[in-house]
Amino acid sequence: MENISKFRHGQIFTYRYIRQIISDWILEETKNSEITVMEIGGTIGDKESEILFDTLNLLKSQQKISVYTIMISPYFMHAESAGLEMSYRSKMTRQAFEKSWRLGLMPNAIIFRVPKNLQIPRNDLDLIGSDTGLQDAKDVYLDPDFDNIYELPKCIHDQSLDKNVLKYFGLNKLFVKKTSRLEKYMHGIKSAKKELLLGVFGKTVSDDSFISLREAIDHAGVVQDTKVKIVWLDDSQDYKQELLKVDVLIIGEGLNYVQQKIDALTYARENSIPCLAVSFGCSLLVKEFFEKNLNKKIAIEELRENGPLIINKTDLKTGSVKLSLISPVHYEKLPIDERIRHWTKYPEKLEDILNNSDLQITGINIETKQPVIFENKNHPFYVGCMFHPEYISHPGHPHSLFVKLIKKGLKHKDARKTMLFAI
Repeated sequence: MENISKFRHGQIFTYRYIRQIISDWILEETKNSEITVMEIGGTIGDKESEILFDTLNLLKSQQKISVYTIMISPYFMHAESAGLEMSYRSKMTRQAFEKSWRLGLMPNAIIFRVPKNLQIPRNDLDLIGSDTGLQDAKDVYLDPDFDNIYELPKCIHDQSLDKNVLKYFGLNKLFVKKTSRLEKYMHGIKSAKKELLLGVFGKTVSDDSFISLREAIDHAGVVQDTKVKIVWLDDSQDYKQELLKVDVLIIGEGLNYVQQKIDALTYARENSIPCLAVSFGCSLLVKEFFEKNLNKKIAIEELRENGPLIINKTDLKTGSVKLSLISPVHYEKLPIDERIRHWTKYPEKLEDILNNSDLQITGINIETKQPVIFENKNHPFYVGCMFHPEYISHPGHPHSLFVKLIKKGLKHKDARKTMLFAI
């Protein structure tokens, strides 16, 4: 292929060279850790993941790393009338176990995903362990389908999987139970007394596509003793009706429904609805303010627009960046590290144009000096950020932007109720 100019630029990598790149990456990422968790997605036997199995097997044989392999078995559907569910489940598991073994990594443990209320006798689990060839037949565990994923760590802890992993690596003395924080968090979710309706306008109407955002919203809601219900908005005819009901609005990334997102931003700005625009949504927030408030045109390169003022997408390296805050209203600690997926370059004249307007630049990237946070100073909460705050939010440690967003949303909801009663 190379001699007919199919690969005119770059280099053709051999399998061994790619494996070495993966090997170096694994060793670099694990050098400062006693235990590193690595997930190999997909299905055992997929061509895409074979090289990962091969690399881990090679490193293991070279005694550069020690590997404890956990195999997640398919979700088990209980067939009460058939009476043969155990043999069916055992067959699928044995096949997956054998594939993993052939690829060089014999599983040390098996985890079954099961319905929450399904009770499987320990003897049956031990039998599956014996049938597959596990070194210890008792290394078969259950992953119940809980309402919330944060209930799972305690369940796994109660089955002693964490203890057995540490025992395998000879790290018994390091074990400390740390599920109390998650238990407290789960109690907060279940006992929340307040409610808030939050609209999300993103790239698609999908809960899974915004799993990090959904979790970050829950993290912030627990702190405010609030159960946040998310309404996924799209370009359907009734999205405007749904928009009228929400107490808070988030504009996410994605090139879909651009005009609808801009209209939603206008509605939030003019009606004092707390609004957070993330990543590409931040560029739309700037565009909306320029065109609807300042009557100035500003183009966005990703939308294939042209003009004297244009927001360009760049090829700079993504990852963690440090921010300098001009007005740290919504942050509790400094300096700030945030995660950026897409770099955007704003026009040089942007700051001068916004100088005397309501929309202010309140955060810049320390390295590039590019604006990354915009805030409307005459609005309860109207903020755009080029980074993804949801990526560094955790249970018990929510991101400040989401906490302030929920807090302002509750105030807006109470004010709207007061106004309705007055009428």
